[in-house]
Amino acid sequence: MNYLAHIYLSGDNKELQIGNFIADFIKPKDLNNLPTIQRKGVELHRKIDRFTDTHPEVRKVRELFFEEFRHYSAVLVDVIFDHYLAKNWKFYHPIDLQSFAQSFYQLLLQEKKDLPGRVQRAIPYLIEGDWLSNYANIEGLKSILNQMNNRTKSSTQLQNSILTLKNNYRFIEGQFQLFFAELISYSKNEIELLKVNEIN
Repeated sequence: MNYLAHIYLSGDNKELQIGNFIADFIKPKDLNNLPTIQRKGVELHRKIDRFTDTHPEVRKVRELFFEEFRHYSAVLVDVIFDHYLAKNWKFYHPIDLQSFAQSFYQLLLQEKKDLPGRVQRAIPYLIEGDWLSNYANIEGLKSILNQMNNRTKSSTQLQNSILTLKNNYRFIEGQFQLFFAELISYSKNEIELLKVNEIN
């Protein structure tokens, strides 16, 4: 799953949201410098990734993209699943997506000076591109994939995956819904096991 899902799956705990969001940016040496709940968020992020990587519904979707995009197919499906979450946001969260996104951007800006450098450098791009809200539509998704091309080490044109997405749109959405229902339950259980609510 990508940024929006990781934030959403953290529940209402702001520190857990931050840790879950920054996990892909930080290096092992940064981990011990994080507050306890943010470290728990990083741990939750990694558990979510493992659950996602081994889930049969996710693998079925990755197969659609693998021939053209090879190992980038995993990244593509993470982003595309965020599209379906954003598109159907009203069924998952009582606060509208735009308000949810703006609230999280403000949280990042408040905490920015205390976050690792790689995270600080990424924040302006996330906010200026309004990634969290733009997942909801195809043009926004295409723009995000275009930006992601700049971070790949090859000439892979990730935005070309939009054609495969459109050709398999309902099938992928069905797979997402089956998978995400399980992921929500899994994440809630893992948050309880991490004992986040017991940390002051």
